[in-house]
Amino acid sequence: MRWPQLKIARFGRATGCNMIKAVLVFLLVMLAIGMVGNALFPGRIGGSVKKRLGLANPATCKRCGRYVIGSKGCDCKKGGR
Repeated sequence: MRWPQLKIARFGRATGCNMIKAVLVFLLVMLAIGMVGNALFPGRIGGSVKKRLGLANPATCKRCGRYVIGSKGCDCKKGGR
């Protein structure tokens, strides 16, 4: 008894091709959206994005000039050292 040939392989190739096309179309749409955004707002990066990327100036103590790490403040105001 012969088993009927399955057409899964041919269907799989077509699905793979369609998936690649869908990914490329998605990337082209994202590229177009980015180009429109850069044309409307050139060089603009939001404040929250700057903080995440590390582009904002680091927090320093106004009194002694040391870098402030955390939310408790600098040691110079606490009377330490």
